Amino acid sequence: MNHEIEQILHGQGHNLPTPHPFRNAIAQACSENGHDIHEPFFQDMLGDVDEPTFPFGMAEIQNNGALVAESHSMLPQELNNRLRLQAKKMGVSLASLCHVAWSLVLARASGQERVVFGTVLFGGAQNNQEDSYTMGNFINTLPFRCDINSQSVQECVRQAHTRLASLLQHEHASLALAQKCSGVPAGTPLFSALLNYLHSSLPSGGTEKLGMELTSEEEQVHYPGIEFLGGRERTNYPFGVFVLDYSTAVGLVVQAQQPVDPSRVESYMKQALESLVVALEYDLDVAVLELEVLPLEERKLLLHDLNKTQHSYHDNLCIHHLFEQQVEQNPQATALVFNGQSMTYAELNDRANKLAHHLIGLGVQSESLVAICVERSFAMIVGVLAVLKAGGAYVPLDPSYPKERLAHILEDASPVIALVDSVGRTALNEASQNLQNQKGNLKYAVRNFA
Repeated sequence: MNHEIEQILHGQGHNLPTPHPFRNAIAQACSENGHDIHEPFFQDMLGDVDEPTFPFGMAEIQNNGALVAESHSMLPQELNNRLRLQAKKMGVSLASLCHVAWSLVLARASGQERVVFGTVLFGGAQNNQEDSYTMGNFINTLPFRCDINSQSVQECVRQAHTRLASLLQHEHASLALAQKCSGVPAGTPLFSALLNYLHSSLPSGGTEKLGMELTSEEEQVHYPGIEFLGGRERTNYPFGVFVLDYSTAVGLVVQAQQPVDPSRVESYMKQALESLVVALEYDLDVAVLELEVLPLEERKLLLHDLNKTQHSYHDNLCIHHLFEQQVEQNPQATALVFNGQSMTYAELNDRANKLAHHLIGLGVQSESLVAICVERSFAMIVGVLAVLKAGGAYVPLDPSYPKERLAHILEDASPVIALVDSVGRTALNEASQNLQNQKGNLKYAVRNFA
């Protein structure tokens, strides 16, 4: 289109070749292939897929791109060279390696082993010099399936390469037909992520101009009287990667819908490619599911930095003493929230103190065991604090436990008192019927408690 506009503006419109209607390309595509050829292929690839692949839970594929953010960068040249070398050694394409790496990212982001995503194919009509002047849409998006499981990296890469080559034979099939061949219920998208592998030339503006956002400085064609304002490329998919193959280098462009950060996804893709090439170099038999996707920095953050929860406490203070310090410092701060209600530290401490005095009056002292059998409520926390304040130790009992288990705990611990609510009282009454040596000896303290 740009070429034709330029020729016309320069008065060379009469030199343009005869245009070929897009309907001719459509007719050719429809005549070459039919459902009888496409269906067996997609049934074989997707027949046992009964769950869609939605990375990060992104299931909406009817977006307009308004909330999509973009990140882009070049692969390190050393990684690019290693990937191309290993692809050549295995007799596969770099595109096949990128499809496996993207599958690794999606497997981790969706928690699935059978990964399906859309891959963009370019119609064979574009390879026809005569049809290269036809105005129309020659791309098609079809599902690609990759299993990230216990199969070896070598098997996974070869399977992906074979499947991708076979998919090219069905590039004119419809996505609706392909999805119908899967086990995913009708009306549910089969996937929400996309991979677009593009052969391109490095932009003259440098690698900082790799993205799908265009500005007037990036527009290379200047026509008199025409001002280029800008543009952007988007799809209706909320999650996608564009792999830009420049023959000697590789660029990555990631588009992700908020709140997913595309730069983090970009780092996952780079790490997946790094893990894949290391496996191809040193251990072809390693299981593909064992390849790492998280970059070292994020793995360190999740496993180590966020788990640095060590805190120094006074060895001579018990937990109820620390609680009382908190009461003194922030008496009106919220201590408990349950079922839409809240309780301050001062209120919780007051109720625990009252119950503690009541327990002391019933004989609870140091080393006394007190059972607590209540449903989840404020009363549970009040009871725990009260037992500790009285000097005793609490024995937690869940009213939903089988009565035989409750009976065994009661017999083994021999608590002097049980704090119960109505549900706990019923549970302990049933459990006590199984006891021989404690029947009639267990007290119930419910005043000021439940």
